[in-house]
Amino acid sequence: MEFMKITGYSDPEYLTPLKTIPYTVMINPESIDSKKVMGFNRQLNPDQTLPNSHIEFNHLLSFNLVIDCTGIVDAARTDMAAEMTALEKTLYTKKGNKQEPSFVKVNWGENLYFEGQVLTFDVNYTLFRPNGNPLRAKISLSFGG
Repeated sequence: MEFMKITGYSDPEYLTPLKTIPYTVMINPESIDSKKVMGFNRQLNPDQTLPNSHIEFNHLLSFNLVIDCTGIVDAARTDMAAEMTALEKTLYTKKGNKQEPSFVKVNWGENLYFEGQVLTFDVNYTLFRPNGNPLRAKISLSFGG
């Protein structure tokens, strides 16, 4: 079985991968939302009295991931904190005291190839150890590119 991979890059040309290992999901998403958004960008041309208009196309991608650290899905991946850190290091680049979205490639099989940056990263913990440490999380991700 082939799993979705998310690879972080430090540059918008996708030439310099981050030093982190690409994040391989534990369970492939059951659905993916893909949108193409058109917008008008109007800029005043100094040589003309009328603004130049052109259409900009943006691609939005969103899906949910499940991270399961019970040991049932992958006996080697049972540390939720380590999983979250690995995913965050792929999605965000630390620059000084600030975290900025990394440029990422999302690949899965032959049909999904996306380049962009994370827009939202929502976590919903759904299963816990008796001591309160999370065992399972549903991650909602959206990207723009």
